[in-house]
Amino acid sequence: MQIRTRLSLQFMLVVTIILISGFGIIYYSSAQYRESELYRRLENKAITSAEIFIFVEQIDSTMLRIFDRTQKDKIPFEVIRIFNDDGREVYSSSDSTSFAVTEEYINEVKKKNKAHFADGLFEIIGLTYSDNQNRFVVFAGGIDLFGRSKLGNLRQSILILLAVLISIVAVSGWVYAGRALKPLSNVIDEVKKLDVDKMEVRLHQRKSRDEIGRLTETFNSLLGRIENAFRLQKIFVSGASHELKNPLTSITSQLQVVLMNDRSNEQYKEILTSILEDIKNLNRTTRDLIEYARLNYENEVGLKEVRIDDVLWFCKDTFQKNNPNCKVNLSFTNMPEDEQKLILMGNEGLLHVAFINFIDNACKFSQNKTCHIQLEVSNIIKISFRDEGIGLDPEEIKLIFEPFYRSNNTAEIKGHGIGLALTKKILDLHGCPVKIESRKNVGSIFTLNFQPKF
Repeated sequence: MQIRTRLSLQFMLVVTIILISGFGIIYYSSAQYRESELYRRLENKAITSAEIFIFVEQIDSTMLRIFDRTQKDKIPFEVIRIFNDDGREVYSSSDSTSFAVTEEYINEVKKKNKAHFADGLFEIIGLTYSDNQNRFVVFAGGIDLFGRSKLGNLRQSILILLAVLISIVAVSGWVYAGRALKPLSNVIDEVKKLDVDKMEVRLHQRKSRDEIGRLTETFNSLLGRIENAFRLQKIFVSGASHELKNPLTSITSQLQVVLMNDRSNEQYKEILTSILEDIKNLNRTTRDLIEYARLNYENEVGLKEVRIDDVLWFCKDTFQKNNPNCKVNLSFTNMPEDEQKLILMGNEGLLHVAFINFIDNACKFSQNKTCHIQLEVSNIIKISFRDEGIGLDPEEIKLIFEPFYRSNNTAEIKGHGIGLALTKKILDLHGCPVKIESRKNVGSIFTLNFQPKF
């Protein structure tokens, strides 16, 4: 069921319940008033007839009947019946039309002094009346044709009015729901026009801050994230294909050259060394790609207690062992007496990857192939990696952690552009922000802030 139909039905149901409740109260009040007014008139007539019958000696039953019939406010089919204390009828205002009076009626009136009864269409009131010597039971009844007619007319008018109002409510509810949902329909129409080839398109932003406006704003925010995801995907696919293609092409070309002619052992050794270097580069690129994809998929890592200075010493020794031409300087500031302050919650293997990537990056872009690492401990664990390289422009700093992004002035330096993206992902999983300071032809500083466990 469409929202418009559901809203219309709910609106109609609520208004219908309100109308029925209101008209019901009016009808019930009118019916109660008619009944109480009738019984009031019957009671007055019963008391008047009883007083005349008992206290006026000059009027007999015949004269009292004539008197009752000549009253101007006579109720249709009005009958007054008087019974003595023995239950014998001593007076009736009508011989032709009457209502039944049983012994139970008489006893109930004697017990309560006043009671109401119904006999078919007759509505009857019974009450006791006494003189100095005797007690009488007086019944007055009649058929309220006029009152019932007015009540029936009121009921018919209410039903007709209720049907008309419900119809008006149904139509107005449908129109109102349509107008209320029109902005949502417009949003749906705009969303249908979105296409993968037009990810820069955004929904029309409403000025009002209602639910539709916030929905549109949320959609636009989502579209921005999707556009960014598509952009990163394109960069990733393009970069991955390029970085994988280059070493494969180089390996293929060198093997084809080798097979063209016989060569000396030194030449074979030189070519094989070059091929091995390309294979190592291909292997590292593939490994980093797999790790980057895995971290993006899992989005969480197992964290254990890690002593940060031990990790840095391990990364320094490992890197220098594999890269003897590079130099890594490690210094410490404000080292705490309590060794527990050097412990943080982390994944030691991933931290090795991240720190070695920072060291490798600093050495590659420094003319003296040197990376300066400083560890400072206070309320936080602060680690900085400084190089003396070519530096970065502000625009480049914004893109440095994008997969396969490489600065224009780094074309001559070997690299595959996935290292820093992988590093940033690892640091994000550790909740560690990265601050970059860079000056052209002076160098760059990457600062990490970890929260210690204790």
